[in-house]
Amino acid sequence: MLSVVAVRGFRGLVVPGWMVLVTLGLTACTMPTDALTDVADTDPVADTDPVADADGVLGTTSDGSDTNAYCSDVSDSPSTWAAFEAEVLVLTNQHRVAGAVCGDEPYPPVDPLTMVAPLRCAARVHAQDMADRGFFDHTNPDGLSAGDRAEIAGYDWWAWGENIALGQPSPAAVVAAWMGSTGHCTNIMSDNFTEIGVGFYDGQYWVQVFGRPAE
Repeated sequence: MLSVVAVRGFRGLVVPGWMVLVTLGLTACTMPTDALTDVADTDPVADTDPVADADGVLGTTSDGSDTNAYCSDVSDSPSTWAAFEAEVLVLTNQHRVAGAVCGDEPYPPVDPLTMVAPLRCAARVHAQDMADRGFFDHTNPDGLSAGDRAEIAGYDWWAWGENIALGQPSPAAVVAAWMGSTGHCTNIMSDNFTEIGVGFYDGQYWVQVFGRPAE
């Protein structure tokens, strides 16, 4: 197992660097969220469809305005891939509402995440880009981070995080791998995030982009 750590502040904070946690075959990236003080309600929302907001509107900006050209190439992902993405969301939310232990740190139950179109676009674009250009990293060859990609997709963020994985054969396998890695598990269980996008590409590239929108 290999790990690399650096730290950066996000908007409004003057803290150098950025945080990246890397393990073999999996990487997790999260922005510090020191300015966030709200604690998520721990009661799960059982009667809502968390993927509904993302279906049919991928490629729109976060305010529902005109289609974002950045997202056009990934707006019609194959149905089997989209089903895998939806299953990753379901499994992720099952862990969130149940609570978990990440490394040695217990995390209480938190609200489920909602899949939103701009983050799903950012996740899909990054999954496809890693496959097409043959890299595996949070920062693409153009120097864009997950936060940059989310902004281009139309997401105005207050905080963001990202998990990526390569080679797992199913949603259950990739979520289990993430939950078994402290950095990835921490992203999944963080109450700093309220929304998510999931991307899957080419049978082996997996991306979760977490966010909390700016208020």
